[in-house]
Amino acid sequence: MDLRHLDIFPLRCLCALVNQQHVTRAADLMGISQPRMSATLKRLREQFMDPILVRTEKGMVATPRAREIVASVEDAIDSIDRVLRARVQFDPFSDPYTFHISASESVALAIMPEISSVLRRESSRVVLRVHTPNLSTVRQDLEDGRIDLAIGHFRNPPEGLRHIPLIKQRLLVIASKNNPDIGSPLTLDQYLGASHARYALTPSGTSVIEDDIDEALLGIGAVRSIGMQLPSAVALPPVVAATDLIATVPESVAVLYSRALDLQVLEPPFDVSDISIKMYWHERTHRQPAVQWLRSLISQSFMERKRPPARSKRAGGGRPKAI
Repeated sequence: MDLRHLDIFPLRCLCALVNQQHVTRAADLMGISQPRMSATLKRLREQFMDPILVRTEKGMVATPRAREIVASVEDAIDSIDRVLRARVQFDPFSDPYTFHISASESVALAIMPEISSVLRRESSRVVLRVHTPNLSTVRQDLEDGRIDLAIGHFRNPPEGLRHIPLIKQRLLVIASKNNPDIGSPLTLDQYLGASHARYALTPSGTSVIEDDIDEALLGIGAVRSIGMQLPSAVALPPVVAATDLIATVPESVAVLYSRALDLQVLEPPFDVSDISIKMYWHERTHRQPAVQWLRSLISQSFMERKRPPARSKRAGGGRPKAI
């Protein structure tokens, strides 16, 4: 018998035939026609080299070999059915799991408080590890499973990744409140006349946000003067607060540090696009239950954050008053 050509449906038919000991009743049980069941019985006889059912004065009777086969096959089919029926789920309350996410410092500052808060409410068994992204290998890292999700603002995201938007952030300018040359509203002359602090992880590198700023300035024929480069985005505000340097940073960085430091937060005096933070993942983990759960948790939490508050109804009903 060539096992390569034996599929599960004939085996189910074999069990029905042996248990029912009647071709028509076995066909009804399997939901097929009697001729089709007869044809299946013929193939089973050829494959197992056994009559399977033999006719006697009392009707059809299963052979000892057929009963022996079915005794083993039924257990195997039951196991297969359990696997096929089972919907593998991730239970955050009982299943320990370590998730790996890549996110830059400024992106982590914008999203991780929200994500961490939701995760701790939903599960105390989940561990979250956030890694500094390597833009040149992020797709391979996702494909190989070194990271589960990449969250960030990518100018040229790797091809072949699934993604959804999470939040948008403005870029804002921060300067020391003691800087006599900077005030509100910030003018382009003040911005270009100041010395800037910028972020780059490596000495020869840059960042997507810094590139966005420089390209926006080039669009109006301007260039900033860089006075300091730091390998940490969250180190920019303390340095700016203590010097005459200024920096252009994401809104989350500007707002958070302006509460703790003597910083003024200003609108840039030129048009620059918002930062679009998206969540990326690989097809390999698209249906993985644990990563599905995490993606759903993250996307829903940011959808709720973006959802506008419900309008209160005016007393007496009717249309709301136009403003």
